[in-house]
Amino acid sequence: MNIASIAGIGGSPLLGSYCATKAALIQLTRVAAVELRSVGVRVNAVCPGFVDTAMVDRLRPDFEEATQIPFADLVAMKQGRLGTPEDIAEVTAFLASDKAGWITGSHYVLDGGLTASLV
Repeated sequence: MNIASIAGIGGSPLLGSYCATKAALIQLTRVAAVELRSVGVRVNAVCPGFVDTAMVDRLRPDFEEATQIPFADLVAMKQGRLGTPEDIAEVTAFLASDKAGWITGSHYVLDGGLTASLV
């Protein structure tokens, strides 16, 4: 299981190198799934949006400065609320379970609809 990010799907101000590495991780997920399928290893990735973590707390001032929008308002507009670590853990646990035995080489966007709202 790889933990990528929605930053690997679309660019984000101030995070160019982070976006590039997360995009690479999504592609590595696909390649590893193909290479390891024959030995029964499944490889998937989850791509969280803004989740209530220390990393997001550190980025709040930068996003507010770049967008001129209070971070809480930005999150409310784009994804309704901050995700929780439990939101991510639920999907990750499912993907690691036998119930997801035929799922491999995929990435799952967990962002409360943020990327769906991009125009």
